[in-house]
Parts: sequence; C-alpha cells; structure tokens
Amino acid sequence: MFAQKLLDCTKCEVFQKSCWRDPITMTGENFNNVMVLLERKAKELTSLNDLFQRHLEEKRELEEAYQRLAESIRSLAGMIEASRQEKE
Repeated sequence: MFAQKLLDCTKCEVFQKSCWRDPITMTGENFNNVMVLLERKAKELTSLNDLFQRHLEEKRELEEAYQRLAESIRSLAGMIEASRQEKE
C-alpha cells in the first residue's frame, strides 16, 4: 500500500537506506533488477516461440491438406477427361 502511494520504490526512505547505501549495494540492486527483467523477457519469448511453433505446425498441416485436395482435384479432372474421350 505504501509503495503505491509513492509510486516508486526508490523514493522510499527505507529502500534508499537499505539498497542505495553505497555504490556496491546500488550496483547489486540494479543487477538484480536487470536479472528480473531478463527473466520476464525470457518467459515472454518462450511463450511467443511456443505460439509460433504451434502456428507453424498448423500451417504445415494446412499445406498438406491443400496438396491432398489439389491431387484429388487433378485426379478427378483426369477421370472426367478420360470419360469424355470414351464418349467421343
């Protein structure tokens, strides 16, 4: 609740005394923040990659279905043509 009132943890006196007391501690805090952001991005990229892989598989399945349909149509067209030639 208190952090929401400040809207920024770095404005909190307790935070400043514990995390920004010296350059080494500040560097450690900043490093931790970067690691948290990297972890979030890694999870986001993993989710996006999973979604991409699912869509890629669906695309392959649609391409295979299209090829089977096109082959069936060519076969049917050949049968119709052969039937016409027999009638002539």
